[in-house]
Amino acid sequence: MAKKYSPAIAEQVENYLKGIGMDHRPITDDGVITAGIQLKTVLDKVIVAFVVDKYGYVVYGLMPIKVEPDKTAVMSDFIGLVNYNIKYGSFEMDKTDGEVRFRVYNLTANGSVSSEQIDQAFTLVIKMLDDYGQLLLDVMNGKSTPEEAFRTASTT
Repeated sequence: MAKKYSPAIAEQVENYLKGIGMDHRPITDDGVITAGIQLKTVLDKVIVAFVVDKYGYVVYGLMPIKVEPDKTAVMSDFIGLVNYNIKYGSFEMDKTDGEVRFRVYNLTANGSVSSEQIDQAFTLVIKMLDDYGQLLLDVMNGKSTPEEAFRTASTT
């Protein structure tokens, strides 16, 4: 059976992770490579998942928080405000289980991707989780309104 992902792109992603000394799980049959990252911020540990397909890959930063059903409306408002101003990537929230993540997609040319491109996507995901993690928690916990947290984000 043909693979649902590009083995060449998957190999490049795995070589990048090995090159930076990051432990990760080998690629699954669905083209997913995961690694745990310890942050020095309020989010502590996040999961980074590279999802490889035939044309490129998505890098997800999965946050260790779950939004309660009664908080999804305010979180959706905040995520909408933030996403409108983000140039590359976007935050997402799964309303069925409360998962919040940041994603970046990299479309490749001819199935080739450089370590620099992988590093840019990976670094952006980590930076966004670092930059917005506390604000997301503040909105979720009722310490800030979406608008207040957005103004804070816009000034930092």
